[in-house]
Amino acid sequence: MFAILCIDLRPICPPPDKINKPEFYAISLSKDCMDSKINLYKMTHVDTKECKQFYRRSGLDVKSIWPKYTVCAKALRGGECLWQSGVFLVLKQDNKWMLAGFGVHGPGCELPSRFLDYGMYHQWVLTVLERIGKPAITRLAPNILIMRRRLTSVQRFGPCDAEETRAEIFTDHTAILPFSPKARIAYYNFTILASYEYSCIVFRCNQNTKAQPKIRLRRLCLASRPACYQFSTLQIDFELEIGYFDNVEYHVNVYGEELKFLDMKRMLLDSNKYLVRPGIPESYNIDVNHGGYFQKEGWLG
Repeated sequence: MFAILCIDLRPICPPPDKINKPEFYAISLSKDCMDSKINLYKMTHVDTKECKQFYRRSGLDVKSIWPKYTVCAKALRGGECLWQSGVFLVLKQDNKWMLAGFGVHGPGCELPSRFLDYGMYHQWVLTVLERIGKPAITRLAPNILIMRRRLTSVQRFGPCDAEETRAEIFTDHTAILPFSPKARIAYYNFTILASYEYSCIVFRCNQNTKAQPKIRLRRLCLASRPACYQFSTLQIDFELEIGYFDNVEYHVNVYGEELKFLDMKRMLLDSNKYLVRPGIPESYNIDVNHGGYFQKEGWLG
């Protein structure tokens, strides 16, 4: 049975909640980075007990190199070989390709191979991705707020340090002088954009009386409810509510830098001028049952 390799690429799906007669495959790239060949092996599941017995007999049952969550499988053909880290274990179910695991450096092909069980880490991956670009807010005092928004999953809190305040991209200073001393509320709207990385934004208010003004921050969102809970949008609007009694001054200092985006089409066009391309056959099929390439001249691997 042969399947034609198409160029219509679609994102691979996460592991299914329930497994129902799936077909397992392992996908590996050629060791030579100039070689365009992709190896596809049809796999069968190996029981955990059998897998551990094999590694124990082989002297490879070392705790430090055995992942906490693993799934074991072996190819139906291919003999004995050594697989590098990064071989993908995928399954096909209901005509969908789903990621099942990442290979661990060690025995491969027809030998029991260990794969990092991606199903145990999928929720963690989603959490990390959702955290990218999510603003981190620190309240230093009732009248001082610090906000950061960086394109990483690591959030920082606390006062701004010298490294974060090297480049100021915006500043604002406004004074409000009321006619009579009584409790009042002022509003300050601002927007952060995806084209900037905000290392530190400082909101600070002061007034002449002993009582400190109070700052409250909330997000402005006119879109539907699901979109209002996301932080990976092109812009995020906020409203700053300032509660004060007498005349008040508020300061906004924004530190960060504008992101530089590459023109991918131009970059690829320039790089292709100096790229030595590997030879690619005009047409080829993949044997999804046994693994390897079949070309007009015969087997390639």
